Amino acid sequence: MAEWRNARRIVRLYAQPIIMKQPSPPAHLLERIANNPSAAAFVTSFAYLGPQIKEYLSDAGFDFADFRDILDFGCGVGRFMFTFQKELGPHQKLWGCDVYEECARWCQENIDFAETAHCSIEPPLPYHENQFDFVYALSVFTHLNLDLQFKWAWELHRVLRPGGVFFVTLHGPLFIPLFCQANPDRSQKLFSIGADGLFSYLSTSRKGDQGQVNVAAAHNPEFAKRQFSAFELVRAFPQSQLAGEQDLYIFRKPAHGRAIARPLSRDTNEHINDCSWISKIGTRSNCAPSSSSGVGNSGKLRAHCRP
Repeated sequence: MAEWRNARRIVRLYAQPIIMKQPSPPAHLLERIANNPSAAAFVTSFAYLGPQIKEYLSDAGFDFADFRDILDFGCGVGRFMFTFQKELGPHQKLWGCDVYEECARWCQENIDFAETAHCSIEPPLPYHENQFDFVYALSVFTHLNLDLQFKWAWELHRVLRPGGVFFVTLHGPLFIPLFCQANPDRSQKLFSIGADGLFSYLSTSRKGDQGQVNVAAAHNPEFAKRQFSAFELVRAFPQSQLAGEQDLYIFRKPAHGRAIARPLSRDTNEHINDCSWISKIGTRSNCAPSSSSGVGNSGKLRAHCRP
């Protein structure tokens, strides 16, 4: 009888919900990174985010337990880090970085099982070349302009080890017409690359707060493949279960390098090796071409090939 009581007690203990020991992030930070100020919703999300990520990795032929050095790029208030806190093996270590200083500071003060840094909106990151096995970027490239898209693709390629995995979500092609139909007082731009690539950009801020929720970007698959051309595409999951049905791409850094496109600023003195052209094809609220020729005000944007 005593054994039965002990067994019932053990069952009750395991049935209790997992309680987050760390302080809950402030409501205004949760609202900023998730459009939901609820700390309860934040904690509840750990239970389904972890299995989803591991399942997608498994479908692509990877096991989270095999990664040693893991970077949460655009960590916010640590959702990914809290999610995998209890699953980390003794051989695994977590890093996080975020462009929003208050989020990074909160993580530094409240997450002792990972190293968190505040990073600039412009590369480089405070990490060594080939430092990470796994880089996770959930809904980060969804808030960057065209120039920063390519700069950060290049930078993450730098910090990822050969054979390392890059896990990134993007607003897919279904978001492009939504951006085009947005309020006309917002700033919208539509770009093409090659024959089929499309990139749409929307800003609701005159300050152009890159990396924040008041700017948004969308890629069709052809543009995504061009932007991350330095990586090997392992699997793509259109309209995934992550971040409001964003498209998920799982890339791998090849053992041998390949060319990557990188926009250059107009005042650069660097030698230009033309490898691709990006055309600006729309700037109006309906994303219609802004000239009769079908090419926008600035024509084509030059890109640079880095070996």
